[in-house]
Amino acid sequence: MFKLKKNFLGFHVDIELTMSPIVSKGDKLFFGYPLSLDKLEDSRLNIEQYPNQLKGSWLCIQEKSERLKICADLTGGFRLYMIQTKNKIFLSDDYNIILQKSSIPIRKNEWEYYYWQKHRYCTGGETFVKKLNKLKPASVLTISSIGAKQENIIENTPSKPDYVKHVNAVHIDLKETINCLPKDAQEQTVILFFSGGIDSTLLAKLLMEAGVSFKAVFLKPDPQPAANIKDFENAKVIAGLLNMPLEFCVFKNDHPSIEKEEVYKLQLFDRHFASTFFYGTQAVIDKYGKDIIIVNGQSSDNVFSFGPTNGWVGYLQRYVLYQKDRRAKAIAQLLSKLKKKNFIVPRNSLEQQIAFLDEYEYCYLYDSNENPIYYNYLKQLIREENLGHLNKNTKLMYWRLFSYLQGSDNQVVVNSAKYLGIKGIVMPYATPEIIYSTIAHKDWKREVQFPKYCIKDILKSYGFAYPENQDIKGKISRFAKLLKYDSVFPDDEKLGMEGAISDFAEQLFKAKVVEGELVRSK
Repeated sequence: MFKLKKNFLGFHVDIELTMSPIVSKGDKLFFGYPLSLDKLEDSRLNIEQYPNQLKGSWLCIQEKSERLKICADLTGGFRLYMIQTKNKIFLSDDYNIILQKSSIPIRKNEWEYYYWQKHRYCTGGETFVKKLNKLKPASVLTISSIGAKQENIIENTPSKPDYVKHVNAVHIDLKETINCLPKDAQEQTVILFFSGGIDSTLLAKLLMEAGVSFKAVFLKPDPQPAANIKDFENAKVIAGLLNMPLEFCVFKNDHPSIEKEEVYKLQLFDRHFASTFFYGTQAVIDKYGKDIIIVNGQSSDNVFSFGPTNGWVGYLQRYVLYQKDRRAKAIAQLLSKLKKKNFIVPRNSLEQQIAFLDEYEYCYLYDSNENPIYYNYLKQLIREENLGHLNKNTKLMYWRLFSYLQGSDNQVVVNSAKYLGIKGIVMPYATPEIIYSTIAHKDWKREVQFPKYCIKDILKSYGFAYPENQDIKGKISRFAKLLKYDSVFPDDEKLGMEGAISDFAEQLFKAKVVEGELVRSK
């Protein structure tokens, strides 16, 4: 537990975190799990540059007599909530703490709630509770006698497609991240969540190359659905090709150490359909203990390809995003019919930013039938970020950070580890260097045909050709047949944890605050 109270000429600061700092560097305290802290020895770096330099999920607080500065990892993996009143600001990694301290009434931010219902997460600096905000990704918060202000620190990165430079930069950075891990299993056990997919396959290869002692673990739910059985068989095949032992942990969606309502509270603003991360991680703890570091390939699809990369649907979505031609317009019409929307290819920068912030199942198209008041809300968010000085590719990556990357997929990884008492969580594909090298060098045309080409080509450099079974051209040729169907992509059913969190949220606005906890009214 960490507490800090400051008074800057009548403006009060109240910080309470659920953890202690893990390291101090001069006037700076670090929380969470930062990597590459050796970069702090560079005296030319100031706190505004930390998000663009340091790996891991972390928070930094710099305390000086006249001000505080606070920043977190570039993707917003370390979540900091805040409530600002007239002359006071409350900050915590647990929103319940500051709701109780500030005593603000719990009122719904209607259009943010609408956004959350569509996307399963809130936007970068908001929640659907009025006045309850977040530290935005790629930003620094300064608190002084004149109040609190967040400043965007995303670097405007010149973009010129260069496939070779992109692959090389990603390869170098991945090796640097892996080299931050302990080599000896006696220090901490490194656990690689291994699905057998191309992302975890590359991480396994890099861990072996670096001489890191690790366990490749596949998570098996009980009962095991058909899709997971197929994934497990594939994982065994890939592990065999790597000459790597594969272990597995069996879990049920029930465990005495996990209170479901506490999980719902943790994931309230970032609802996720998969309970695997909580119950699966608990199964790993039961087998290997808590003194572990989890390596997870999460984020690669979103950093490299801005969404899922499998199958013909992913191809269509990438084509619309990267190719601005008559075919893109035809695909937009096709997707409109299939998804019962009125999609158009964005006609200007503002529409493109809205489409990117408000994608529909990874379709980066402008829905001309969407509620205009809701789109005005998004336009206001865009204006507040003041990104006019950024080039197109930097803007698009920023909106990915501001939306999906800081949202449910990363938060469920970080929160499950935090809830279960694991300090070490590493997502090697969500680092500043990979994000900026993708802005700078991504070959957009190549990406359409060969999504995540960096990962595939790095594997090939080790003499490993990942088995491919996609027939994109064949699948695309079935366009005409698909037009027969009213809906090929039904909306996800609200089942399991995602549905439970949705139900929990509906009760939130009937809640009252008691002893720092949000509880449902009787």
